[in-house]
Amino acid sequence: TRFTAVRLHNVMGSRGSVVPLFLRQIERGGPVLLTHADIARYFMSPPEAVKLLIQAGAQAGDASTLVLDLGEEVRIADLAEKLIRLRGYQPGKDIEIVYTGLRPGEQVIEEPLEKRGRFLTTGHPKIYQVEGTPTCSADEIFGRIEELQRNMPESRDELATRLHALARIDLRDVQPAPTTSDN
Repeated sequence: TRFTAVRLHNVMGSRGSVVPLFLRQIERGGPVLLTHADIARYFMSPPEAVKLLIQAGAQAGDASTLVLDLGEEVRIADLAEKLIRLRGYQPGKDIEIVYTGLRPGEQVIEEPLEKRGRFLTTGHPKIYQVEGTPTCSADEIFGRIEELQRNMPESRDELATRLHALARIDLRDVQPAPTTSDN
């Protein structure tokens, strides 16, 4: 079994994406809620995401983590204003933008993985492989998932906490499970 992880960031229009949320808020007459005036994120279109995922699969090696070149970051306040104008309204006049404050752990600027680590080039100009030595076994990850299944928490909050902890495993540190051969 080969494992590869691909970091996608924000896919426009996907579940949880800010664009459909803003459009719903605009259709209701506002306000459009933002956490911070300077918050910025990287986006890709669904076709771009699918194309890069397929190409990344062809580039993948055992226990690799791939990241995609994300291009330019988008200031979310600018995105909200453009969406308001595209619907025929004036930002701040017809539809208010309200800043609610950052959520716990939320960052104003999303620093992409490719700016934090060392990366190897692949055969594709927009796909990079994270350089690093795996230290966590695939068996350990499967064990954690099985433990979670055996001891399912009673509350949704506890389940969310445990899933979040499991998701924080740095996939760059995953050692592939030993393969067996039938020689």
